[in-house]
Amino acid sequence: MAPRGTARMYMYINLLVLYKTVYGFLLNSSTESLNETLLSAATTSVPSADSPEYLTRLRWADSAFTYIKSLNCTEVYFTSPRECNHMLNVRKRNVVVYIAQEEDSIDGEFVAMLPDSGLSRAGTHHGVVALDPHPDANFGHLVIVFFIDKVDSQADCERTKGTYIGNDECMKLALKHRCRNAIERHRRYNTDADLISSSRQARKMVRRCEINFLPLVHKQTSQEPAVVDGISQGYEQALVCREDLLDYSLCPSLRPSNETLNLVCNPIRDNTRRCETSHEAVGTRCEQFESCDQAVLISGGWNRQTSLTRHSENIVNMYQLLRRNGFQQSSIKIFFANGMHRGIQEETGAESVNTEIFPAAMKTSMRFHIRKLCGRPHCVDTLVLYLNSPSRTDGTMLLWDVNKNGKVEADEQYTIDELLDDIKSCKARSVQIIADQSFSGELSKAVRKSNDHSNVLAFSSGKENEYSYMSTFTDYWTRLDHSHICTEDVFQQIKNTMLKSTPDFGAKGHDNEGPGPLTIFGAPCNVDPPFSANELRLWYRGCQNVPTEVWLRTFFSVQSASANNDNAASQLPTSSADNANTVQQESHIEESLAVT
Repeated sequence: MAPRGTARMYMYINLLVLYKTVYGFLLNSSTESLNETLLSAATTSVPSADSPEYLTRLRWADSAFTYIKSLNCTEVYFTSPRECNHMLNVRKRNVVVYIAQEEDSIDGEFVAMLPDSGLSRAGTHHGVVALDPHPDANFGHLVIVFFIDKVDSQADCERTKGTYIGNDECMKLALKHRCRNAIERHRRYNTDADLISSSRQARKMVRRCEINFLPLVHKQTSQEPAVVDGISQGYEQALVCREDLLDYSLCPSLRPSNETLNLVCNPIRDNTRRCETSHEAVGTRCEQFESCDQAVLISGGWNRQTSLTRHSENIVNMYQLLRRNGFQQSSIKIFFANGMHRGIQEETGAESVNTEIFPAAMKTSMRFHIRKLCGRPHCVDTLVLYLNSPSRTDGTMLLWDVNKNGKVEADEQYTIDELLDDIKSCKARSVQIIADQSFSGELSKAVRKSNDHSNVLAFSSGKENEYSYMSTFTDYWTRLDHSHICTEDVFQQIKNTMLKSTPDFGAKGHDNEGPGPLTIFGAPCNVDPPFSANELRLWYRGCQNVPTEVWLRTFFSVQSASANNDNAASQLPTSSADNANTVQQESHIEESLAVT
């Protein structure tokens, strides 16, 4: 029989699990998530007084928490002093715990990998613990990862710079590969004259040494993941959020598992036109003698653990904002995580319309679509890009881990350089980017420095070194009435209200604090007297006719320029022509647009 004190503790744990289940029940907004919460509650194994697995998890979590509470922030090199001080003050109830543990595990069973970097102390481990001190922030953000290894003695553990936590177990802090050496070299070769600039570079370097994503932890095996119908089934994630631990935080609300299991549209598996990797699959709309407001919504997700219910809600809320402001249903294209089967249902008069949601993994189709919108004159009046993806410290967006190997590859990420290249010299009258993701200030900074994006306005949820929190930035945008207010004025209102981050604005040749001339749908703003609803509908919202004379003048101008480009390319030496092949392919997109 368990001691009375232990029994009382487990009674409290039972009550805690019940409370968390009910609280999670209330938080989940969708029926599918609600059902999954109830199913999880029904199948949750509540720890008992005879549960050594639970006691092991609790000991691991408490040891990791004690470690971060004892940090000396003047000596920490794997994160910034500001983040270190945050960890010193964080409470258990604000820390989410993830643990990889096997009941009958042997030493050296688990392997961990990050999407964006290698790890020091790589190899196999008895267990893995990850603490998330920012459960309200969007990935990437700081995550503290520890390896648990079996040792023969406490002395063996200390000799390898680990922390002995009892039961012949040694806990070691996981670090990004070679980061410590890079920072020490930077400090060693610094001079007083370079102190200010060096301090900025050091802050960037420290940020890039942070572990900003949960690692993929899987069992060590000599076999490659199974392949079914040409698609890798990947590794099963063993690092699991532990909501049953006394005093620690709730787990985040994930999308239903059946929605995140597979890619909705995979070109390798699905040999259909809908899954082609070109703009044909998306159905890019550019009609003759017509200019429309267009939007592209991009939300990567990366994997199940970072694709939360709030991200799907963000997409729906942004879509509804655009529809309220005249954007036609066919002019809004959505690239979300691994895709959605059901899309967004919308009642339009007597019929129901379903807006298709493509996987963010269809990167080629997405880029073709954006390029076609930007490449044809008069196709787009106002182009709105909404970004809400897990992000690296340089602003790169993670799309979806298609092969489930835990490593980000070129076709699974969308860099700032690629985005700016896709909208370079865009022929839309205005391009407005709303970026609600961590490190989004990198995008605003890049737009300010560019000479090829004079018609681009970039609104970011934070500075280049700041995280994005919850859906705060998106919520402000989607709740305001945009009928008569300039988007830069909307941004200023939001900036004055945000608490955890400092929204940033980027535009070439603009005063960063000055109001802009257009609403989100391209109408002049701050007009006195303001336009009536009917005037906005007739003249600005949705699609507008382009005068025949204007359209034909542009058409013949483009045709003439295309002919000149072809003549110039034909006179290049063979090697240069080969090198220009990619550029010519892109220019042919513009040529085809003019005759479509």
